[in-house]
Amino acid sequence: MTAPSWRAVEREIARARSARRAAPWVLLGALGTAALVAVAGRNVSGALPVLLPGLAAVLFTWWMGIARCPVCGRRLEEGGRARPVGAAGPSAIERTHRCPRCGARFE
Repeated sequence: MTAPSWRAVEREIARARSARRAAPWVLLGALGTAALVAVAGRNVSGALPVLLPGLAAVLFTWWMGIARCPVCGRRLEEGGRARPVGAAGPSAIERTHRCPRCGARFE
């Protein structure tokens, strides 16, 4: 079996970072839509069927914000969070090109 490429790991980290950036906007959209339905329908109970799928979308976006190792499927970064773009210095994954959980080397 060939080792996964470093490019694939970079794409996974970027995908997770993008999902984390989108999560607040998905939450805002879910709450805004529910509020709009409540105001337009003049009934708060009508907003609940709209809010639940929106909260499910928020949960899915949060779950997609976790970068995973292409070999073992576990979280790539400590605590499940990839480093923010503006953080100083490379992360442990970027320095070693190795999964901290399973030890797979990315070429």
